[in-house]
Amino acid sequence: MIVAVDAGGTKTAFGLYDDGGEELGRCRRPTCHPDQVGLDGMVLVLADGVRELLDEQRLGLADVTLGLGLAGYGPGREAPMRAALEEAFGAARTLTVVSDAEAARLGALNGEDGVLLIAGTGSIAVGRFGDEAVRCGGWGPVMGDEGSGYWIGRRALQRACREADGRAEKSALGRSVFDALGVTEPGEAVAALAAMADRRSGVAALARTACDAAREGDPVAAALLDEAAGQLALLVNTLARGRGAVVCSWAGGVFSAGDVVLDRLRCRLGPGVTFQAPAGDPLRGACIAAGGRS
Repeated sequence: MIVAVDAGGTKTAFGLYDDGGEELGRCRRPTCHPDQVGLDGMVLVLADGVRELLDEQRLGLADVTLGLGLAGYGPGREAPMRAALEEAFGAARTLTVVSDAEAARLGALNGEDGVLLIAGTGSIAVGRFGDEAVRCGGWGPVMGDEGSGYWIGRRALQRACREADGRAEKSALGRSVFDALGVTEPGEAVAALAAMADRRSGVAALARTACDAAREGDPVAAALLDEAAGQLALLVNTLARGRGAVVCSWAGGVFSAGDVVLDRLRCRLGPGVTFQAPAGDPLRGACIAAGGRS
């Protein structure tokens, strides 16, 4: 049996698979990102979800292989995360840990070579070409994450504030942002943000507001999505440079808006890039990473 985990900046999804890759069950928990809940909190969230799936099948940890795709698992942070995970889950048959981006890439491309563009709370492009693993972006909300849900949401908030104090003309986007926050006065937005249990996810959720406004014809929202698409395309085009034909897929909540994002992105990708829908989700990718069949 394989327990696969897709842990992003907003939620943690768990899936149970047999050794042939057949899905047997799923559950979900809040984010276990160590930057948001700490290493101890990460372990607690993971252990809770794993336990639910195992209890449903009357299995123990020694009966399963764990495949974990974790946000935050990257250069400079592998060692402490790996140590905490091995202490908590060392009784499993095997423990495979990859980044959430790599799990998503494996799932979307069914384990084949190519690039995956991720635009959820954050943004990154990851790829594999033979033995070469490559990545672009993924620097987090302070240093990067251009085109991500948080980046779009923050830009939308900034626009709403500029409209509120007279620095910018009124727009449908600005009004929609305050509506989404449930406030009637601009000053109330500060309190609404402060009251969020997870402010980063709350701001990222405003990307949907911007997408809706663009779909309804608001030129300010449309310009914001154009800029976001340009930033996301740059991640892919950078990895594809000099490689000839490259297959690329996508993952992340920003793409749940559909063609209002995807169409903008397609027209900005390089001529050698084939943009195709994901074959599977990040949970499937974490299962593949753990040795499940693609």
